[in-house]
Amino acid sequence: MSKKSMKITVKAPRGLKLNDPIVVKATQAAQAVIDEVSDLSETVKALQAKGINMTLSELLSRRGGSAQKSPASRSKRTVLTAAQKKEVAAALKSGATAAAVADQFGVSTATVNNIKRSAGLTKPRK
Repeated sequence: MSKKSMKITVKAPRGLKLNDPIVVKATQAAQAVIDEVSDLSETVKALQAKGINMTLSELLSRRGGSAQKSPASRSKRTVLTAAQKKEVAAALKSGATAAAVADQFGVSTATVNNIKRSAGLTKPRK
């Protein structure tokens, strides 16, 4: 198998020399990442040879590495219905905190406070 090479450029702040410990560590870390990716690329090719189709991103996600999430796996934004907004306002009127109501409905405290403001439950600024 042919070995591929990659150029590593480490930009360091002025005053640091190539043999400074921080530059050496950064270069070693970059080389370790390159070695890991090349090993994973070989693993993907070996899996494909066995009939298992898997991308490098999928392999990284299974190994606990950092792979970008696909748009389908991202969580969707919670949209409250008008009835739910009325329930939020009623809970706030009965004395519940914004954080407790936010947890109950699965939204942020900012959303609860926006509903509180639109329901007229806050004092206007002077």
